[in-house]
Amino acid sequence: MLTSNGSLLITDGSSKVFWSSPSAMAVGKPVAQLLDTGNFVVRDSHKITDSNSFAWQSFDYPTNTLIPGMKLGWNLTSGLNRNLTAWSSSTDPSPGNYTLALDLRGDPQLLFWNGHILQWRSGPWTGLDFSSQLPVTLTYTDAFAFHFVNNKEEVYYSTGVVNKSTITRLVVNPRGVTERKDLIRFGKMEVEYGVYLYEIE
Repeated sequence: MLTSNGSLLITDGSSKVFWSSPSAMAVGKPVAQLLDTGNFVVRDSHKITDSNSFAWQSFDYPTNTLIPGMKLGWNLTSGLNRNLTAWSSSTDPSPGNYTLALDLRGDPQLLFWNGHILQWRSGPWTGLDFSSQLPVTLTYTDAFAFHFVNNKEEVYYSTGVVNKSTITRLVVNPRGVTERKDLIRFGKMEVEYGVYLYEIE
């Protein structure tokens, strides 16, 4: 349910609250809206739909999946850290052992963790990609755009698509595999890909 001050609540039949969303700003007349991007947001009904007007947005809490428009990394103003954490199993969405996160020490880079054990590092951003990312990911640059932003307010990695008909998502699965799942349309033909970025030995 959505409260009058713009907080989302998950309750049971007796109105016991199991979860509530934090709110970054006061909202006069809140509405909850699922955008075409897949972002579920709470905003003031009188304000335009832009990220600065959102009291809360699901893109700030990505769980195990990154889709175009989401940011993997830090909001340095609020201290929000957006990372990907695997599910415990394919049917249990509670946090699992594996995490993909952006590390700010030195040159920012992606780190892949198994609990407290560092399994892999991406190396710093080269301007086109991370320096140690597997070459197989580079074969799809005609369909995807990779972005890395590093300024006083934010440090994050994100992906985009060249053709809006392309559907893609990056997933950290319960087995410790980070994979990109793509559905690319070439005219009337659809081609599905599964590209594994990193797998623990």
